[in-house]
Amino acid sequence: MKKLINLFVHFMHATIYRSKIKLSSKNKISLSTKLYDSKIGKYNYFGPNVIMNNVIIGNYCSIAPNVIVGGMEHDYKKMSTSTILYKDQIRHTTIIEDDVWIGANAIIKMGVKIGKGAVVGASSVVLKDVPPHSIVVGSPAKVVKKRFDNPELINKHNSIDFSLSPGEINDFLSE
Repeated sequence: MKKLINLFVHFMHATIYRSKIKLSSKNKISLSTKLYDSKIGKYNYFGPNVIMNNVIIGNYCSIAPNVIVGGMEHDYKKMSTSTILYKDQIRHTTIIEDDVWIGANAIIKMGVKIGKGAVVGASSVVLKDVPPHSIVVGSPAKVVKKRFDNPELINKHNSIDFSLSPGEINDFLSE
């Protein structure tokens, strides 16, 4: 029943906001989250007031409250900064790979790629690609450390098939 309600809520979002959304029923998404022209994988969590524009997001990602990803940018070099006056608006797709955690109030610029297993600290402003397994913080966001120091852990994480169900991944990890 919960999955049915979740799908209905996102159908309503798509209707109200006229978005093109590809969405799995296996996500937990707050009612105040707004998704526009995005493709969302499975087993993701979206906190309240998340806004995503033109994003491809993998599986098992955790998106904290008030995160903004993608969207249009204003060209301050033109005579007006209003995007309404431009027919040639450029929109680049933002990619968030599997098992990414994005902290509260983070802002991620359009066209950026967040690598598998990365962590974006709260209130960070991400302007450039984030390498896999990196932890970035700040404005602008910079790599402060890697999630795993041990190469064996990196290899183990890289070998996880995040398209599997939680039970299948837990079985794999317990081997």
